[in-house]
Amino acid sequence: MAKIALVTGASRGLGKAIVELLAKREITVIIGARNIHDGQQVADGIIADGGEALVVQLDVTNESSVADAAQKIRQQYGKLDFLVNNAGVLDFEEAGVINTKIVEYTYAVNVFGLVRVTELLLPLLKEGTDPRVVNISSEMGSFAAMTDPKNPYYQNLMLGYASSKAAVNAITVLAARILAANNIVVNAINPGFMDTDMTNHTGPRSPYESAEDVVWLLLDNSRTTGTFYSDRKVMSW
Repeated sequence: MAKIALVTGASRGLGKAIVELLAKREITVIIGARNIHDGQQVADGIIADGGEALVVQLDVTNESSVADAAQKIRQQYGKLDFLVNNAGVLDFEEAGVINTKIVEYTYAVNVFGLVRVTELLLPLLKEGTDPRVVNISSEMGSFAAMTDPKNPYYQNLMLGYASSKAAVNAITVLAARILAANNIVVNAINPGFMDTDMTNHTGPRSPYESAEDVVWLLLDNSRTTGTFYSDRKVMSW
């Protein structure tokens, strides 16, 4: 059976680019999307190009939604080889502000959503062949970047987003150790500042360029785990 990959938040931006590139490598992709119709449009494009794709309605903040998606994947494939925790939110209005509601909203998706998806998909990953998890993080979540006045992100004071990605990094380290007994590789990656809806199309980097790095990490044969990558190099936590 072909490798099976689930990407959350895959109806647009980086997630869409990841599933399209994976499909071109003959990997069956599962498009996790809050809006099933948007996800179906991505799937239709992949299928038209000769790839294999399935859409699942997946809201990472809703346990029933994630559980239903997991059940659908089990019925269709019985396993999962790759999980990319890509779904995320960024609120530009939070810069320089301490706001509990914004932090709660950001963590609901970026942190608790990621943990929820990983937990509920874990039984399927255990059935996979050489299973891998990639968590989409950010250089903004690097303590090295936050504490270095010479780093461009030192001036970026997005409390909710930056701290949520720092949490993603910590979760990656610990999950890699926890899941080592199941031979599941877990890594994080900084995709860079991209031209997507999330950045209001202000980023200089194409999501497809970043998606190539994510695919590289998924298919890497070294089995390095619990590591943070950027531009295919190890990045400081």
